[in-house]
Amino acid sequence: MLAHPAGQRILLIKGMDGRGLLETQLTQRGAQVVVADVYMRERASHSTATLETLEREFAAGKIQVVTATSVEIAAGLLDIATPALRRDFDNVHWLVPGDRVAAALRERGVSGPVLKASTAEDQDLVAAVVRWRSSVSGA
Repeated sequence: MLAHPAGQRILLIKGMDGRGLLETQLTQRGAQVVVADVYMRERASHSTATLETLEREFAAGKIQVVTATSVEIAAGLLDIATPALRRDFDNVHWLVPGDRVAAALRERGVSGPVLKASTAEDQDLVAAVVRWRSSVSGA
């Protein structure tokens, strides 16, 4: 249906202020799209104690991968980072669902390695980590 949506009625459920790319593409292909904005993204705020705990986790080498499944998540993580966390973010792998999020990280100055999954689906994210770990371990 999505490959040839002409004449189809499609309900697109998304977050407020979300990207309009899918709606635009479907409409251009002849679909009648109804959009329902059903949630709003809000940035999390964290206490100083929480950020200090996270700094200790990085310092102890307990964190090897940071996952950001959207540009907004990546930006939010970078925005709350203390200077120590910001340095740590360059020393771990970033797991992202493709080029758009990877490019956003680079634009924000992240220089650490990036693991790209084919999508933001759980199985694809896990597969990307398994591929990376297998290549490191020689398995």
